[in-house]
Amino acid sequence: MRSSTEPLRVLVVDDDPALLTTTADVLRLRGFVADVAQSGTRAVAAVAALPPAVALVDLRLPDMDGLDLVTRLHEMSALTEIVVLTGNASVTSAVRALREQIFDYLLKPVAPEQLANTLDRAGERWRRRTVEAELAASQRRFRSLIENATDLITILADGGTIEYASPAYERATGSSAESLLGTSMLDRVHADDADALRRAIADCGKTGIVGRPVKLRLRGEDGDWRTFLGTVRDLRDDPAIDGVVLNAHDVTEREVLEAQLRHAQKMEAVGQLAGGVAHDFNNLLTVITSYSGMLLAELHDQEELRSDVAEIELAAVRAAALTRQLLAFSRRQVLQPQYLDLNQVVQDLEKLLRRLIREDIELVTRLTPDYVPVYADLGQLEQVIVNLVVNARDAMPDGGHIEIATAAVELDEAFTASDAPITPGPHVLLTVSDDGCGMDEATLARVYEPFFTTKAGGRGTGLGLATVRTIIQRSAGHIWCYSEPQRGTTFKIYLPSAVEAPTQAAVSEPASRPVRGTETILLVEDEDHVRTVAGRILRRNGYTVLEARTGPEALRLWREHSRTIDLVVTDMVMPDMGGRELSHHVRSERPGIPLLFMSGYTEDGAFQRGVLEPGESYLEKPFGEETLTRMVRRALSPERRAGHT
Repeated sequence: MRSSTEPLRVLVVDDDPALLTTTADVLRLRGFVADVAQSGTRAVAAVAALPPAVALVDLRLPDMDGLDLVTRLHEMSALTEIVVLTGNASVTSAVRALREQIFDYLLKPVAPEQLANTLDRAGERWRRRTVEAELAASQRRFRSLIENATDLITILADGGTIEYASPAYERATGSSAESLLGTSMLDRVHADDADALRRAIADCGKTGIVGRPVKLRLRGEDGDWRTFLGTVRDLRDDPAIDGVVLNAHDVTEREVLEAQLRHAQKMEAVGQLAGGVAHDFNNLLTVITSYSGMLLAELHDQEELRSDVAEIELAAVRAAALTRQLLAFSRRQVLQPQYLDLNQVVQDLEKLLRRLIREDIELVTRLTPDYVPVYADLGQLEQVIVNLVVNARDAMPDGGHIEIATAAVELDEAFTASDAPITPGPHVLLTVSDDGCGMDEATLARVYEPFFTTKAGGRGTGLGLATVRTIIQRSAGHIWCYSEPQRGTTFKIYLPSAVEAPTQAAVSEPASRPVRGTETILLVEDEDHVRTVAGRILRRNGYTVLEARTGPEALRLWREHSRTIDLVVTDMVMPDMGGRELSHHVRSERPGIPLLFMSGYTEDGAFQRGVLEPGESYLEKPFGEETLTRMVRRALSPERRAGHT
């Protein structure tokens, strides 16, 4: 049985040696186990030897048609998720014909984060389908045992004394038949199950019911409890048997598989919920942030009203952060990693962290003088630190001490083999510790469990630490926790040390005033409130705006005004015709037209079907006036226009 935390095995099939090596290195850096094959024949041999969780298959191979290889791999290992990789967009119709056999397809060139994101999703589905298959096999084995069962135990109806124990029962419990004979079956049953066994025996003796099911936990000689599913039936009409027979079978493995399946199904449901929540909620937040931003710009001399509107805007920002947290936990947030100095990240956050904690809590930072570079998503790394500090604050209702420390460490093979599923070598260590109430062993065992919280009702979602672990795992890192009741808690986070220094591109753009323009924009958005506020923002900043609610309506406006339209701003997901399909129609008539896609989803066509093409930009909802006008200006820049002419 494969563990849900076991690194995913990915087979990369490509005839380009350089691309093959680069892709494998990228995957290994992100925590995958990568195998490579430079031809279809070698791919078939690799799958036959050890079926991978995911196969990343290029369609152009020297010895075999890529589509034929996909079919063959699917037949060899039905559980392996297949992701097709191609540099030729014209094969998409053929790929669609194989939709039942593949998980997704990607167009070259593929950004490393997009590749890792797709493989993460494929791996989640592989884990779920693997558990389902193992559970189905377990159920088939169980049915076979029931249908062909021999009596394991004979219990006298008047007292539950064991009269006979078969070799199968001896093997299951580790107890010899001689030691069992004459003993009470009730003495070998877990105390919580004794009443159920008594009732089953009593019902059977009184009514002659056949096939009464009962679940029991039986203790073996080693003291361990094993879970059994038994059938109690009255056989006193059989002259060869005096009493009630219990046919018991070990179902411990089955229960473990069922628990894993329920967890996998819950995680998949949460991921689907996250996507839907992100779309609808981000549309609403776009309206709130846009109108509040415009009001703030108008209320120059009305400080009291400005303060009220600023609170509304701040609440919307917090709501957007909560949505991102849910998406990060469910692995449905697109990462934008960059080279960062961990010390600088902590220093930039320190002022915010001091506002988050109370006056009776002391926050101390102990930053190493060493350079501690990491390659990570800035927003998610900040979210990790904030979540840990907020948890520490809540664990100290009477005040206390929080310490954030950084260090450069070298992890050896002994550490990584015994404690952490990460590779040896230079790492950056982030430590967050407190002297709060701490946790007992039972709580510590569930600390990363989604929706588990020890906080009072309404004070916690139970996603904070689950999100932290997900973010760290996606960054090829490891998180470790130590805690004792009344002695505080320490979290240690290990991230691979980056080999390059931060660049100027890693610095976030400062907030600025809305950027004005005079161009004509075709705005396509099916959500009326979002379209209205976006159109209003653009018009108040000098643009001429043509609005369309659907793709077909946008096409009609395009054909009427195509010579005067300078930019198409379109939602990605709409009824009848989505933004990607609309862009194909527009680009077929005028290849040089710049495009700006926007969406409340974080994993839609822009990322699932290939990276953005030259001349295309992406705007994630929710957005405000400054963000929208800045992205419009960027999309209209000469560099963007030149990229697609």
